[in-house]
Order: sequence, then structure tokens, then C-alpha cells
Amino acid sequence: MSAKAKAKGPIEGSAEVVVDHILLKSAHFERKNTRLIHELSNAQHPRYIAVGCSDSRVPIEDIFGAKLGESFTIRVAGTVLDIPEIGSIEYGVEHLGVGLILFIAHTNCGAVSAAQEVLKKESKDRRAKVPIKTPLDKTIKDIYENIKANPRNAHDLHSAIMDNANAEIRKLLSRSKVVRDAVKNGVLVVRLGVYETSTGALRFVK
Repeated sequence: MSAKAKAKGPIEGSAEVVVDHILLKSAHFERKNTRLIHELSNAQHPRYIAVGCSDSRVPIEDIFGAKLGESFTIRVAGTVLDIPEIGSIEYGVEHLGVGLILFIAHTNCGAVSAAQEVLKKESKDRRAKVPIKTPLDKTIKDIYENIKANPRNAHDLHSAIMDNANAEIRKLLSRSKVVRDAVKNGVLVVRLGVYETSTGALRFVK
């Protein structure tokens, strides 16, 4: 632990250690990628838009083996899209000319699991509802709406995860004329993949 970290309280000191470690890693990244950083300094030309969950076990760029500048990445809990995420995707399609969206779901998703618990409670008590008190509650409610039509989703997490992912892709196509028109005109492809958190395997299902 650095002297600066020791001089602080336990929480601040721990944060200082983490920040110091990140800065060391960042310096190594800078040295390793000096030429590529310089080449990309004025413009970006990503090969694909990657849309995935915030889960720390699903680092999309690492899973894809992506180099700096290859992935235009949007990550959000439960892969639930709202205005900022859809706007980011539209920027990638319309302004960066990206022709491929890779939508990545993953196993053992905590956000989908939370929505599944609500579905289980509702199957026992029709009065059970998702309380909306925080932004996280809103995310879980959105996932719940995506999975509630399929009775299987109350007990099959994988089924719920796939229904949620497919619903979010439909939402994207429904809400974004930019994305919808690009797909219709044959200049954009949307693929859905599933990452297995217990094995590290990635497969594409559509």
C-alpha cells in the first residue's frame, strides 16, 4: 500500500490502492498501444457495435479479442435499452457507418434473475407487482415485462434470458428508425450471441 493510501482511512485507502493499480495498468496500455493510439487520435472506425450487460464477468472487448478502436461498446444492466443506449447505437450506425450490431446476452444474469423472482411470486399471488422506487427497479420492471408472457420463464433462467434479449432487439428495431431502415436497406445486420459465464464460451444463435 502506498504511503498516500496509508495516510487515509480504510475506505479511502483501499480506493487509493485500486486507483494506483489502474494507473500502472493504464501506463502499460499506453506504452503497448502508442502507435494505434496515435492512428486513432482523430477518428474512430469501429468494425461493430457490441451491446451487452454491465456484469463484470462479461468484458466484451476481452471476450471478442478486440483491439483498440474495433468495438463501439454499449453496456447496461440486463442489456435493457433506453434512450441513451439507443442513441449511442444510432450514432454508431448513422455517423460511424457501422454495419454490424452484436447483441450479447449471458448466462447467470442477476438482473434477469431478479425479474424472474417477481414472476415466480406473481405465479403464486396475482397481486405481486414490481415496486418502482429506484432506477434499478425500473430496469427489473422492464425485464419483467419482457419475460412475463412465457410461463416457462418463472423457472427456466436461460429461457428468460433469451426472451429478454430478443425483446430488447425488437425494442431497438421498433424505437429506432435509423436502425430499422439500415436493416431494411441491407446495410446493417443484427446478431444475437450468448456468453457462458461458467466456461467462457461464446456462441451466436441468430
